Amino acid sequence: MITITLSGGGEPSNERAIAFAKALAASKKQMEEDSKAFAKTEKYQEYLRKLDELNAKANTTDV
Repeated sequence: MITITLSGGGEPSNERAIAFAKALAASKKQMEEDSKAFAKTEKYQEYLRKLDELNAKANTTDV
């Protein structure tokens, strides 16, 4: 686990740590945008339909 302190005891943080934190935040934002875009694709929608069908079959009880 990595812990990054942006300010500690009134002293400015290490510039490398700040740059790393900014890059990490930008990467997270890009991943979220990519995930939202993928969720709108037909391929993803087809996965959801298949999953719904499988769940419906699993929840059906035969007596």
